[in-house]
Parts: sequence; C-alpha cells; structure tokens
Amino acid sequence: MDLPVMSEIVFDVIREDLGGYAADCATEELSVMADSWKELRESVKAAVERHFQNGPKPVSVRLHLVRDDIISME
Repeated sequence: MDLPVMSEIVFDVIREDLGGYAADCATEELSVMADSWKELRESVKAAVERHFQNGPKPVSVRLHLVRDDIISME
C-alpha cells in the first residue's frame, strides 16, 4: 500500500535572543537550532530527510519566521 505524499511541512522559526534560530514543526516531532539562516535551512532539510527516511517525504518545507513586536501605547 502506497502512503500519501505530504505536499508541504511547516516550521515556525524564531530568532533567539542570544543569536541564531530555533525551528519547530507543529505536525511532526521535529525541532532544529542553528546559528545562521543558511545553517538552519541545511539542518531542517537534513532533519526532514532523516524523519521521513522510511516513507514518502514532503515535496517542500516552509520556514515561517515568527516575530513578536511589542509596541508601547504610553
């Protein structure tokens, strides 16, 4: 029986206070940390490859940069 192919997997990415990035996937148990955006992309790709090594993997990965911006109204 063929398993369905997931079209996309999404990671929410935050910029860490001390530098670097942390990425978490809500649909799979995947988390990645990296010092640069380039390193994050490479690490996410490797993590997804490992996670789906025994079955069909997603067609694409979306890195969703989440940013908190607090505006004082005083």
